[in-house]
Amino acid sequence: MDISEFCRLLETNIKDIYNLGDGTASSTESKPIFCNHCQRPLVKPTTVLFGRKLPSQFFECVQKDLPQMDLLIIAGTSLVVSPANSRVYQCPKSTKRVVVNHEAVGEDLGIDYTGKDEGRDFFAQGSCDDVFLDLAVELGWLQYLLDDIDELPPSSAKLLRERKKSTETV
Repeated sequence: MDISEFCRLLETNIKDIYNLGDGTASSTESKPIFCNHCQRPLVKPTTVLFGRKLPSQFFECVQKDLPQMDLLIIAGTSLVVSPANSRVYQCPKSTKRVVVNHEAVGEDLGIDYTGKDEGRDFFAQGSCDDVFLDLAVELGWLQYLLDDIDELPPSSAKLLRERKKSTETV
């Protein structure tokens, strides 16, 4: 399904339980999104929903990548759902950990924002979109994102256009 169409259907068919939208969603309860080809209610984001198993590739990659990991980026999560949250304490002691989130999380898993652990853990407070866009700008990657702006969801494209304008006026 075209990403723009999917985003539009999400806004109109899925109840905004976090009140993050602009209030124009017409749905007071969630309704299924039907596949354009088979007309079955099977369209969903490519995320693992609570209570569902992670793909086997996750576990294969963890076994291969975890021992040699030098950076773990933890983004937009409460770190309360296993097994993904266990990667925080299973990575090597030398692995730097960056948490991108609205609030600090993971202290009960060993993340230490005080700096006692030689600065291993870093907290980048804010929305994932804003923090990662700041990083892309700092790394000089803004043009790469702009090159693919039409492939982004509308809210991300809007944020990117706003950032481009603000960097042009500085």
